[in-house]
Amino acid sequence: MFRVLVVTGVALVTVIVATACRSATSEMPRGYGPIALAEGERCPSVGGRYFDSSAPVMAMLVMPALRNPPASGDLAWIELTPADDSTLLVAVMYQDSVSVSGTLRRGGPWHGDYYCEEGWLKVRDARIPQTWDAEMKDGEFFPRRHLFWVAPNKAGALVARLQFIDFEEFGLWCGDGCKGFPIPGTFEYRETWSLAEAFDPDLPAPIARQREAERQEGVAALEAAKRDRRYQEVQLLENGPPDPELETVRRRALLSLPEGVLLRGVSRHTNRFHLSVEFEAMYQLENFLERLGGSGPVDELGIAPLFRGKTTKGTWVDVVYVRYGTR
Repeated sequence: MFRVLVVTGVALVTVIVATACRSATSEMPRGYGPIALAEGERCPSVGGRYFDSSAPVMAMLVMPALRNPPASGDLAWIELTPADDSTLLVAVMYQDSVSVSGTLRRGGPWHGDYYCEEGWLKVRDARIPQTWDAEMKDGEFFPRRHLFWVAPNKAGALVARLQFIDFEEFGLWCGDGCKGFPIPGTFEYRETWSLAEAFDPDLPAPIARQREAERQEGVAALEAAKRDRRYQEVQLLENGPPDPELETVRRRALLSLPEGVLLRGVSRHTNRFHLSVEFEAMYQLENFLERLGGSGPVDELGIAPLFRGKTTKGTWVDVVYVRYGTR
């Protein structure tokens, strides 16, 4: 009886191997490479200071090592420093100059904080949160295990590869606490890539540069639309004749924007103008008000009440009012 069951099981596995082997790994995005992998079982040279622009690096490598991190705060940079062949020191600096540190210990696939294999630094499954699982799930794929790979590229940035693993399994009853075991040949892989740029104090954060690029694209698209006759007719029908003063206020506001602040809209309210802005931290709003106050003779300037809110991206939105004088 035992032999019959074994043969049947092997036959079943053979069929599955022949028909259910699936792989959907993605290619590394253009511009991320070339990767500087280590040789043999050595760890890659991940030491350095980086912009906090890569959520997986923070969530899976840095945050678990920090001792008593703040509940919230805007991050400035993260730093990894090899203490020896088996220890990485971690430091995080926040925008308010508060720093937090911690330690990562080298281990293996089943113990420790990280291990090194195939030239990459890897984080084992037990330490990886399921933060991005929902983005990968569909009717045919359910992440059961994860693997996180990190290595520097030749430009000095950290390249991160988060792998999601699904597989079929034999259910096995053996009392409380037992689980099934994976069926060979049924593994499916999906992955997402991210990058943490090398920190440069003379550069704005990558997210600020991205938003500025998006703003420039929006401005270019709007300027192109304004030259379209149908657009002009619709604007005239909806808003009446152009308001030269409104355009002057808009230009002054654009010239007053600090890094990381986005002008969402300008509108007239009786004898003053309302400016809707999006920003990452409150100090940026204060800088904008200071610059706007110097953009001309201003009789009235302030923050409109009851408009402040937070977006799903984690940024703030608020409304500033301004009334320019004539002197």
